[in-house]
Amino acid sequence: MENWESRVSLVYTETEPLEAPPAGHPPGKRWKFEGPQQILVEWHSREAAESNAFVADDSSATTADYRPANGLEALACPCGRYERLTVSGVWGGPLELTCRCSRTHPFTLVAAAPWGVSLLKRLILWYTDDTCELRHLTDLIIEHHVREQQDRTRHGVDPGPELLTLARAAGEERAGGRLSRYQRALTALRVSGDGDRPRYAGLQGTGPLALYLVRAMYAVVDGRDYDIASKPGRRLVETIDWVIADLLEYGTAPHEAD
Repeated sequence: MENWESRVSLVYTETEPLEAPPAGHPPGKRWKFEGPQQILVEWHSREAAESNAFVADDSSATTADYRPANGLEALACPCGRYERLTVSGVWGGPLELTCRCSRTHPFTLVAAAPWGVSLLKRLILWYTDDTCELRHLTDLIIEHHVREQQDRTRHGVDPGPELLTLARAAGEERAGGRLSRYQRALTALRVSGDGDRPRYAGLQGTGPLALYLVRAMYAVVDGRDYDIASKPGRRLVETIDWVIADLLEYGTAPHEAD
């Protein structure tokens, strides 16, 4: 088995769930199940961040010289497969992801860092109750949107460009319903091709709100893994639309700096 951290040049992060382990299961139980369609996780590139620091000090540099230093991507096996990886591990222990790319020797990657431990907890909670993920995303979106509003009001900090891009793409009044609008928004921020492993870059901005909106929109668009018709699902959709409407209103309103 290969350690994930020895294979990647990126630093992954994952917010630890506040929920307790699923009730009715013995402590120390080893979980093993098929994961969701894709497992999106936040990444940071130290190399890109260092490069951008040099660019910032270069008077001749332009915005095109900056490299994406953070974003979201679907975890994948070295073979390229990222869909329905097998998840296994013990609550509080390392995350193990296994790919069926070889019938005789399935490839397993181990993430023992804190992000892997937190991600395993999130996946176990999703497996036992998919509405838990929906509630978690709703709380994170509300928390960070309130912070973003406060930054606007108190400190005059504009939303990051990726937030406004996401809002405008999701709010376009063209043919198609909510799913089509969310899909357009995801496409607007995706930096990988349609057939490639999903990757969204440059999403940090003034805060992680865009990261959580992308994850939430994907959960709605790919309803196979989440009960969007449930009460937590409907509340998540209402929260997404509320945030998008607020960002659109800000983006079209006159500002003192204009």
